[in-house]
Amino acid sequence: MLGERFPDQVIARMNPKGRVILCGQIAVYNTDLPYPPPIPCETQKILETRQIQRDRYLVLNYKNDWQKGIAQLRKWMENDEIRVKETIYEGLQNGPAAFVDMMNGKNVGKMLIRV
Repeated sequence: MLGERFPDQVIARMNPKGRVILCGQIAVYNTDLPYPPPIPCETQKILETRQIQRDRYLVLNYKNDWQKGIAQLRKWMENDEIRVKETIYEGLQNGPAAFVDMMNGKNVGKMLIRV
């Protein structure tokens, strides 16, 4: 998991009425943990007393806006305002290793296989 207690440490330092967006949670894939993962009691108290929102980000909620998003990202890339980080494995034969490494967090940015 991302630093195990990292999210709790961030929440403990947040201002009242802040927002936490949950996205990904790859560390709980293929585990018995629920999504979103359970919150320790002390963190739950902080969320409640400071009125901090904890919301899920689901990409499918924005499915009607994807073309606009792609156009904006393309513009940023063309203007060098955003840079894409990639981990590239050479050859289809390295696909399984690339997948395992991606699931274990060994990639930087997008995991790609060049064939």
